[in-house]
Amino acid sequence: MRVSPIVFPDPETLGRKLAAEIALEIEDAARAGRPYVLGCPGGRSAASTYRALADEVAARRLDLGHVVIVMMDEYVEATPLGSHRWEYHAIDPGLPHSCLRFGRAPTMLDTINRAMQNALAGRSTPKAVVTAADEDATAFVKGLAR
Repeated sequence: MRVSPIVFPDPETLGRKLAAEIALEIEDAARAGRPYVLGCPGGRSAASTYRALADEVAARRLDLGHVVIVMMDEYVEATPLGSHRWEYHAIDPGLPHSCLRFGRAPTMLDTINRAMQNALAGRSTPKAVVTAADEDATAFVKGLAR
């Protein structure tokens, strides 16, 4: 099956389209009584989507108490262990290029939470922001299904 690409005129239009789709999925998950895990790339490319999602959350009066934001990317450092062996560790989350730092910065979670607080007094905000590099991220997300 051939997929035809959709070209958007600018990042803001793309962000609004994706945010509307994500908001619909968040609503569907809430109606079904299940958690919604939102996998987010770090960096500036998705910033227009995050801004638009904050607007969608406010406009639709969404409760995000069942939402968990998972940062999908993270940089690692390699430490040599010997001949052709390496050990990998997530970088310090305080470094400027850390995706976990990005996810916890005002660019995303605070933007969404601010929109919620300004428009939706009494509604819940996302449960957590975790990164795929967190050792307990998988267990945390699996635990939501219980």
